[in-house]
Amino acid sequence: IKLSIIECHHTIALRPLNPVLCVDTTASDTGPWYKTEKYIAQLFDITDRENYFVITKLHPQDHGKQSAAEAILKSLSNLNTHYIDLYLIHFPRCWKEICSRDPSGTWEDSWAVMENAYKRGQIRSIGVSNFNLNEMHKLMHIATVPPAVLQ
Repeated sequence: IKLSIIECHHTIALRPLNPVLCVDTTASDTGPWYKTEKYIAQLFDITDRENYFVITKLHPQDHGKQSAAEAILKSLSNLNTHYIDLYLIHFPRCWKEICSRDPSGTWEDSWAVMENAYKRGQIRSIGVSNFNLNEMHKLMHIATVPPAVLQ
């Protein structure tokens, strides 16, 4: 399955979705800045959404209460689904090579928004990516919903 996911991602990035290549794929790790969420949504025309695991991420420039909430809604819309299986904070902070603007808040603000989306059923599990040990300690201290994943 990993090979299928990798092949599918490369296919998606290069041209419109190739259903033959992706039909055996059961999961996708995407993010709005990869510009693949809308292509992943096309899979739901040929496969049952309930049998497909969607992972997407919050870009660090979207940290903050309003920005994170808007980013979640945008991903749901892009993916043409009413829930995301796993939503990750991709990076705890911005730097000039990956962010075109400063975030309006912190990863802690974003985590609280993700917890609320989890409690509403918009997100089935939440986690983080690229967090160091100190950030994980802080997260474990503030989280009301424990992270399902440290990627």
